[in-house]
Amino acid sequence: MKSSLYGSGSHLSVSAQAADDLLYQTERTVVFRVARADGTGHLICKQPIGPKAATRLRHERRILERLSGVKGVVQPCDKNSSAKLIAFDDGDFVSLAEAIQGKLPDIPALLALVLQLADIIAAVHRAGV
Repeated sequence: MKSSLYGSGSHLSVSAQAADDLLYQTERTVVFRVARADGTGHLICKQPIGPKAATRLRHERRILERLSGVKGVVQPCDKNSSAKLIAFDDGDFVSLAEAIQGKLPDIPALLALVLQLADIIAAVHRAGV
């Protein structure tokens, strides 16, 4: 699974086999973390695989274009529609499961999270997604 990614004006060759960390994999999608060639951090790469992969990739790119600028929605760092994957800057995000690590957050923190999620979902719907 070798793909070309153009981001920030430079060419980067990305391969799931060279990934630092395989994050998710099904028969339709591979998501992996890879170091940037210039050493300035990592990328999270999502690559559709299998039947109709190119169609699904184009569809996801169109949705992400509609969500451009929506606060709370991670934006792709590559704008090249011919790349065979979508790359996102790895903002060192922590999953909710990792954040709570088996314990529930206190009520004020939980309510703040719920309100943030509601705001994000409302913005996504306003964008027509």
